[in-house]
Amino acid sequence: MREDIYAGLKNAVERGVPLEKAIQSFMSAGYREQEVREAARAFSSSQSVIQSPSKTQVAFTPVQMSQTDKPIPFTPIMPQQPSQSQQFQQPRPLNPVSFQVPPSKSGSNWLVFILGMILVFSLAAFVASLFFKQQIAQYISSLLG
Repeated sequence: MREDIYAGLKNAVERGVPLEKAIQSFMSAGYREQEVREAARAFSSSQSVIQSPSKTQVAFTPVQMSQTDKPIPFTPIMPQQPSQSQQFQQPRPLNPVSFQVPPSKSGSNWLVFILGMILVFSLAAFVASLFFKQQIAQYISSLLG
């Protein structure tokens, strides 16, 4: 028996994957069916009742190899009703977030007005400097010397 297959089957079952699905996964990955079935038989004989992460008990019947070396299908025994943690929960609808504009203060209106005037004045000065750049350069050079 290959220990890596055994460990992989054990890991898959501990994560809640049915043993038969894990066996099929190993065989589709290229492992020989005989080796996979042998590891599954060893695993199921060492674990007669397996607890999944949701604490649901799942009992498996051991796999027996026939004389012609053909595997017998593996049949898991599942509980009748799923546990509370296995049932899907309905998503809760999201409440729309309402945004409210805080009441304006008279002081904030004046602040917006003053900042707007500064912006207009700055833009006017920039445009004027583009038109009168030679005259501004001459004035600054005469001040410096």
